[in-house]
This record gives sequence, structure tokens and C-alpha cells, in this order.
Amino acid sequence: MAALGRTALGLLATLRVVSCLQSFELEPKRTEVNPGEAAVLHCKIHSKAGQCSWQKDGYPIGPEQDKYEWVGAPDDGDCSLRVLRADLKYDDGLWSCQVTASSFQTQDALRSTPAPLVVRVEPKTPQIEFGAVPIPSGRNLTARLSDEVTVQCSAAGGNPPAIIRWFVGEEDLTQMSSQRNVTDVESPKTFTAISELRYSFRRQHAGAYLRCVALHQAYDTPSRDTIALLDLQYVPEVRLTGLPDRELEENVDVVVLECQVDANPAATVLWRFAARDDDRADIFFVDKLELRPVTKKNSGTYECEASNGVGTSKPLRVTLDIKYAPRVYHVQPLYHMTAALYNASELECEAEGSPEPSYQWLQRLPAGAGRRAAAAVVRGTGRRLRLQNVTYQSQGQYVCVASNVINGEERSDRGEPVELGVIGPPQIVRAGQAATVSVVRGQEAVLEQVFCSDPLPSSAVWHWDGQQLQTGSSRGRYSADDISQEDAEDCYRTRLRVQEAGPADQHPYFLHVQNDLGSDRHGVALQVEGVRRLLAEPVSRITLIAGACGGLLLLVVVVALLVNAFRKDKWCFSHKGGFKPTDIDSEKREANGRGECPGRHGLGAIPPDALYTGPKKSPAGITGDYEVSTPTCV
Repeated sequence: MAALGRTALGLLATLRVVSCLQSFELEPKRTEVNPGEAAVLHCKIHSKAGQCSWQKDGYPIGPEQDKYEWVGAPDDGDCSLRVLRADLKYDDGLWSCQVTASSFQTQDALRSTPAPLVVRVEPKTPQIEFGAVPIPSGRNLTARLSDEVTVQCSAAGGNPPAIIRWFVGEEDLTQMSSQRNVTDVESPKTFTAISELRYSFRRQHAGAYLRCVALHQAYDTPSRDTIALLDLQYVPEVRLTGLPDRELEENVDVVVLECQVDANPAATVLWRFAARDDDRADIFFVDKLELRPVTKKNSGTYECEASNGVGTSKPLRVTLDIKYAPRVYHVQPLYHMTAALYNASELECEAEGSPEPSYQWLQRLPAGAGRRAAAAVVRGTGRRLRLQNVTYQSQGQYVCVASNVINGEERSDRGEPVELGVIGPPQIVRAGQAATVSVVRGQEAVLEQVFCSDPLPSSAVWHWDGQQLQTGSSRGRYSADDISQEDAEDCYRTRLRVQEAGPADQHPYFLHVQNDLGSDRHGVALQVEGVRRLLAEPVSRITLIAGACGGLLLLVVVVALLVNAFRKDKWCFSHKGGFKPTDIDSEKREANGRGECPGRHGLGAIPPDALYTGPKKSPAGITGDYEVSTPTCV
């Protein structure tokens, strides 16, 4: 029994020892760190009784101030080591965590599987090579279309090696490549990543960029890349553009036949022309044939083809059949003419066509002055356009249009535009301008005038009631704005502002404009409307009753007078038995004989025009749409 007890005690002691053996709770794993940063190599021991230590590449490493330090408390089983200011030279390698045995009897010493501590090193920018020749980023990579090519991309000096991916445009070609990593000879701890792409580029890849992308965590950006422009060579293919989709008319239609080529390297385009009506044949070495405009001699067959060092395209043909229509061949004067204000100018146009063309002259008007867009106005018909009494409104481009009818449809041609410029004294625009400006008493009154002048005005002055004010200046309640440019050429606007207008400001205000060639003067009247106090105050009931009574009394008096007059035979027409409606016509004829207007005898009302003065010329008239109005009695 004593022996059995001793055996049991021995087994119990053995079990207690086994259960207290040291073991790894957490072993170190692969760790990456950027240079200069700190890294933690984790190592935790269960039932730790021995001493913690570390080895790097088989050599012991212990705690060292400002370089290696314990993360936790080794006595509590935390043998984790912090590596400060990681350096490729000293810290990159295989690290293992070790613990000495609890006792020489237990033999439970520990040593972890070596784990790499990788101190990252930024690889160089990737480099593309083709045929063992480096291709600078952005330069061409020349290859034959559909041939399988091998392109290499490498990123040297990285730790760990970079990961390389391939793209053409947005298409990912990485799966068509293979990568191998080679230790750098000069730096055994860095690597060169080499990726080879084997691929047959297709037609849609021509002109696209082949991109090699290197991925690495040490980069300041997620990746870096280099590109090469795919210069794929192939046989030319041609396409004709500018083919007419309707009948062509001589000197009306423009035909631009272009032989568009898709080729690499660049191809030479050849045009062959065979005339329809004779044996004439021509050859042209151009990409584009421009027939501006087409003529009858252009009728025939056109053929184009392209060739380069790879081959020659299939030829393409088109046949043109030209019709006959008007053609303007002479416009006088050419391009530009200048006329003096109120003088006459003449333009002339000549055209040929079958049938004989008719003519129109158009004046192009720019946008503005009430027009949302540019417009063209017919100013005359016939070969010649004579402009009488030219004004600034006559300025602009004049275009001659010749038209005839072919097969029931109108065809036309336009000559070169003629620019008409007008010079002369200022001309204040009267048409469309308000003769009177009305404002409520106390408000600001704005009087404005529009005038045209070439050369520019030397002065513009407002005059009223013995006062005057130069534009761009002010005095008291009066201020004259600077002259501003209008949409119309050589035309300007100016405004006179009257602050807190009152009855004393009711005058005609005249603008006097002058340049080196003369002057003009025109006015606008200001009317100030008063606000009656009675309208602003409530009317009392007594006032209303008094007003009603007064009105009733007045009505009774008027009725009494009318009854009395009727009884005494004093109606107007009863004493004029010979009166006839025709007498009114006689009175009108007598008034006209005296040079007077009917209904205006003696000191009649002064028309608004009497407030304004200025140069008034009444030439014989203007041909085209220009008209001269004649004053009439109102």
C-alpha cells in the first residue's frame, strides 16, 4: 500500500509539471513597416517561467534604448518586441521569439517560426521595354497589327517587390501577363519586379495608350505608372465623305469630296478623274477635292485610293452630274464703300444664269434695337440699288441675290457682301422716341436721347431754361450720364436725370451734339404730375351730401334754361334755315386757301414737334424700302 501511494504521488506531480509547461499563445507573423516608422513583433507565452529573447536572421537581439523595447511585461508572458525607427539595413529580416526552459528538467524552451519583418522600400517608376529597347513614357510603341508582341515592364529597387498590372485604354490585360521578381544585385534586400505581356493588339487599340501600373504600399500614392502610345501599322482603308444627296447645280452647290483614310503609317491619297463629255483625265494627290462651286466641267467619275508601306486600299468611286443655275460674277463697289450723311449711293450687281435671273438687294441687320437675332431686309430689286438721302440707319452689309427657277424650284446665288459706312454730322434719332416724359412730383425724372455720329462727337450738352450740362457731369439735382454705346453701329445713348422733379422743372430739355462735321439738336419735354391732397384724404359724409345737393340744384337750373330757350325759338339751327352739311366743306376749302389747317384758326394748339429743332432735309426720296414722309395737317 505504501508503494502504491508513492506511485500515485509521482503521477500527480508529473501531471502538475506537464500542465505547467510553457507554450506559445501568440507567435510573430509577417510584418511590414515603412522606413522610420515603428513596428511591433507580437509574441505571447502561456505559463511563462523562462526568459524572453529574440533573434534576427539567427543572431540574438535584446532590448536597446531608443531602438528595441518590450511592448508589455515579459514576466506576465508578453514577450512582444517594438522596433523603433525601422531601417532596411538593420531591421529587415527573419525574426523569431525565444523563451528559455522553465528548468533543465522540463525542457520546455520555446522558439517561434521565423517571421519576416519587411522594411518597405519604394521601387522606382516602372519602365516599359519593347524589343529590349526602353520606351520613355508617352512615346510610341510601334508594332504590326494582329502580330503577337511581347512587352516587358519592370519596377526595380522595391521591398517587397511591386505588383505590376497592364492596361490598354480601360481594358485590363494583367491576366495576359506573367511576373517574376529578381533580387537586385547592388542591394540584396530589394527586388526588381519584371512583368511580360504577350498579346495581339486589335484594330480598336490603335492610337490607345498601353499602361504599366506598379502597385506598392511605400508609394505616396497607391500606384505609379508609365505609358506607351500604341503605334499599330496596317493596310489603309478609305471612306468617301461629302457625297451629294440631291441634284447639283452649277455655281450654286459646293461639293467637298474627301477620301478619309484610316492607315498607319500615314498613307498617300490618289484621286483619278475621268470627264464625262470628253477624254480629259486628271490625277490629284490630295486628301480632299473641293469644288467651290461646281461647274459643268466637273461632271464625271471620281476615284480615290490610298497606299502606304503595308499595302494599298481598295478604290472607291463617285459620279457627279452638274446642273446649271445663276452665278453672281460682278458686284460694284467691291467689299466696302463710304457715303456722306444725306447723300446718295449706288450699288450694282451682275449675274449669269438660265433662265435670266432676277435680283434682290438685302441689308443685313445685326441683333439689337428690338431684334433678338440678326436679320436681313429687302432694300431693293433690280441690278442697281440707289440709296437716296443716306442716314446712319443705312449702314451695314448689302448682299446681291440672283435667282431663277429650275424644274419648278427656285435657285439663287449671292454675291460678296458690300459694307456701307456713313460719315457726317451727328443725327439724333427722332423716330420711336417719346416727345414727353411724365413723372410724379418728387420722383426722379430720366430724359434720354439716342444719336448716331461718325466721327465721334466732340461734345454732347443738355440745354434747358438757360442752363446747360455736359454729359458725364452733374450739378445740383441734375446729372448727365456718360455716353454709352448702342447695338447699332456708330450710335450712342445719353440720359439726363432730374432728382426730386417739381413744377419748376417742366421745360423742354434739348440735347445738342456736335462733331467735326456738324451738329444736331433735339428736345424732349418734361411733365410733372402733382398728387392732389383731396384724393389722398378720406371724404367726409357731410361733403358727399353737400356735393350731391349742389349737383341736383345745377341740373334743375340747366333744365329750366333749356325750356325757356325752346319757347323763345333760340335754337341754333332754327335761325340758320339755309345751313347744309356741305357748308362744312366750304369752310375747310377756305381755310386751305389761306394756308391754314381746318379746325385750327388763330392761336391754335402748338404741336409737340414745335418743341424740337434740328437739320431737316427732304430729298426726292430713297429707292427700295426707304420712304420720306410729308407733314400733314392734323
